[in-house]
Amino acid sequence: YPKPVFMHQNSVCFGADAYHCPYMAFFNSQQTTKFYAYDACEVTPWSVLLFSSDTPVYDETNSSGFVSVGGWARFRCDSPGILELIHGVRAAWSRMLSNKLEHTSWDHTSSHELSVIRHLLADQGLPYRLSQGRQT
Repeated sequence: YPKPVFMHQNSVCFGADAYHCPYMAFFNSQQTTKFYAYDACEVTPWSVLLFSSDTPVYDETNSSGFVSVGGWARFRCDSPGILELIHGVRAAWSRMLSNKLEHTSWDHTSSHELSVIRHLLADQGLPYRLSQGRQT
């Protein structure tokens, strides 16, 4: 249910004037005079789509399409075909996590699938790279 959440003064996000992402996740919360969040961080839309415990679904209303997760997050999407990509990436993540848990010596840094997921989360699926400073 919608409820205002305040960053506790000991939280890393406390005092931030603005956030870059529309969602936040927190590890701990406490209700005192206000509802406070601790250990909070920003969460990108792709992170919600890929790591939510709820399976994303496609909804159409009138002429607009949306991918929704858990009934609380909705992202505009013009094609239901995006679900194939989302489910494929979620399945790849699950396979890699299972493989690492079963074979702890597996070198996950050599995984092409993990590299693709890392890039998807870093650039949100857009065809650009974040620069590491000015290049001359």
